[in-house]
Amino acid sequence: MKWTPLSFLLMAMATAQALVVPLPRPQPPLPPIEVKFPRMENVMPIQVSEVDIEAEIDGILAETQVTLRLRNPNARVLEGELCFPLPAGATVCGYALDINGQMVDGVIVEKEKARAVFDEVVRQGVDPGLAEQVGGNVFRTKVYPLPAGGSRTVRVKYVSTIQTVTVSGLTRSYYVQPLNFPDKLSSFRLKLQVAASQKPPMVVSGSLGNLEFSQWKTVYAAKTELHDLALTEDLYVAVMPRAEEHFLHQPAADGTRYFSYSHTVNASQQKTLPRPEAPVILWDASQSREKSDHEPELAFLRAAFAKAQTLTLVTFRNEPDAPVVFSNANDLCKALEQVIYDGGTNLESALLALPASSDDYLFTDGLDNYSLHRNFASTCARLSVLTADKQQNLSALQALPKNGVCLDLRNLSLENALALLDSPMPRVSAILADGKPLDIAWQFADGRLAAAGALPDKAGKLTVELALGTQTVTREVTVSEQNGLQAGSLLRTNYGQLKINTLLATGAPDAEVTATGKLFGLVTPGTSLLVLDTLAQYLRYRIRPPECLAEMRRQYDAK
Repeated sequence: MKWTPLSFLLMAMATAQALVVPLPRPQPPLPPIEVKFPRMENVMPIQVSEVDIEAEIDGILAETQVTLRLRNPNARVLEGELCFPLPAGATVCGYALDINGQMVDGVIVEKEKARAVFDEVVRQGVDPGLAEQVGGNVFRTKVYPLPAGGSRTVRVKYVSTIQTVTVSGLTRSYYVQPLNFPDKLSSFRLKLQVAASQKPPMVVSGSLGNLEFSQWKTVYAAKTELHDLALTEDLYVAVMPRAEEHFLHQPAADGTRYFSYSHTVNASQQKTLPRPEAPVILWDASQSREKSDHEPELAFLRAAFAKAQTLTLVTFRNEPDAPVVFSNANDLCKALEQVIYDGGTNLESALLALPASSDDYLFTDGLDNYSLHRNFASTCARLSVLTADKQQNLSALQALPKNGVCLDLRNLSLENALALLDSPMPRVSAILADGKPLDIAWQFADGRLAAAGALPDKAGKLTVELALGTQTVTREVTVSEQNGLQAGSLLRTNYGQLKINTLLATGAPDAEVTATGKLFGLVTPGTSLLVLDTLAQYLRYRIRPPECLAEMRRQYDAK
């Protein structure tokens, strides 16, 4: 059967209806992977020619490895810069570059040092590689040299949380993989492995509708290999975890056993808060939001403030505009439909200009260009943050609410978003082992509480205390073989990821965030992954070689 967009859509809709799977709101794909190169006369663009993706999904967590081959069709050596968007909240935990036929892993280094070393090594004409975060969920890798008429291979590994969608009281989860490439691919390989899924995973969006999963014990697996094809749509796979509550534990190479816990919050059962009579709408009109789909935000405003008779709109870019008052939500939304998006973003100046004791609703992607401080607080009584942007800075968004919530409207039905808005912020109050509280990191996003930490030796049961509105809910979790994973780094990385998000959200010093990124080997605003070529380079810049270069590391340690 030849798959067309229409036949695939009809098949996906019919199958989804049969399995009662709510589909995510149709969304434009993330921006395509972009390969930048020096603009010179008669130079053809560098191409992504081959893609190989492997992903393992356990519960609500996914670990994805993407290998890309970059081809230089020119008759001269070039330096390439690869910008790639990742799912919101994803954290890069691995990067490798081919050197002399071997994939060499990057080493976590302070960001400024990594940039300086990379630039200096490039001037020496040898092979460095660099991966760094450049804003929100966009990461960049620099590669040199790209040989004339040749190619280089880069590999990126990241950990993400699967997305949840709630429609008519039904909550389902999706693994999302960006697959928007500017050029036709000569080769594409995909391998997915899903554990602990209630039903077989199912492709519900994307151009790989014929992907089939086979089952072995409790694991579903699928793989495909295609040639000479164009991919421009992101892949959505419904993975249907077994329960609303998830607990996993896993031993890591550092000798510690880590755990993850998540609980889906039923907002309809929470005590509601009164809605303000005179809300203030703070609207990010910077250029980064120009191509976003704002309809979910406008629909939310119409529904949330249908009865409000005084609505104040403040649009902002690098500075806030003068407030404009509307007598109803429809007129407010009509004005927002005419907004011109340009310039940069200064969240600090916008928030500090809010009236004292006001109820405010901030619509932004969190991509801040001009704020002088990372941690700043508004004097308003309550601030909730809402977004529908595919490119966003999740940790920045989660740091902004004050007595309010942070909601991604792409992943919530309007009904559920309104219920969460009217509820007190859910919290993980504590997780205890044998009555002793553990050091944990947690966050609330998309209607789900997620927590992580390190397990004490011989811990057989955990007590989880949740603050859900005015209620304190206690859950007992058993540490068993059934919810254990084989030794690996997934849960350690997830703990580091949540810990860094917590530090960013609470305004911790930059040095503490950077130190945590180095401890867990994660790319953060202050850390990057750097690949070097020779022992002399590692020695000169005092950077310990990666584990994959065992002999070089031994020689380094001996020096």
